[in-house]
Amino acid sequence: MPTDEPRLSITVLRLPDGGLNAKGFAATGNAGLTQLINGEVSELSPVDGAPSYDLPRLTATLAELLGAAQPDRVSTNVPHESAYARGDHPDHSCVGSLVRATAPVVGIPPQAVSYYLGYPSQDQPVNVTGPALDAKVDVYRTYAADDPVVRCADSATCLAQPGFGEWLRRTYPKTEPELRLS
Repeated sequence: MPTDEPRLSITVLRLPDGGLNAKGFAATGNAGLTQLINGEVSELSPVDGAPSYDLPRLTATLAELLGAAQPDRVSTNVPHESAYARGDHPDHSCVGSLVRATAPVVGIPPQAVSYYLGYPSQDQPVNVTGPALDAKVDVYRTYAADDPVVRCADSATCLAQPGFGEWLRRTYPKTEPELRLS
């Protein structure tokens, strides 16, 4: 994590990847956040063997993290009930939905939450360049260190990754009223 940015915190729960089709993978029981939120599975086991999460425990953990941080602003993914979630990774939109439901419970008002377009942003115009892009790539590299799919050793390698490099060059936040909820 960037040590010169005390406002940034990354917590990794190591839950199984639900896959782009939201059906999970055989190695992790074909389960992911979509199945947990939809009630198709009763719990998810982290890939590192940590104790399992059922939906109430996962929500309570998120509430504890948000409550402890007492953030002025929260940045998360577009929730799955938003029209902007189409084409994104289902796990990302599930996280957005969990944050959207939990933030008000711990006193974070809707206007303090920004919801960011994920993968679909690669179809939008480039709007991140220069020092802002350098900072975004630095944060991305911190995340990528724990993800074998997106590892990159330096900025040029990160920006050259198909899909991910395009996503890094864009940022499109939405407010609660802009979400186009279904």
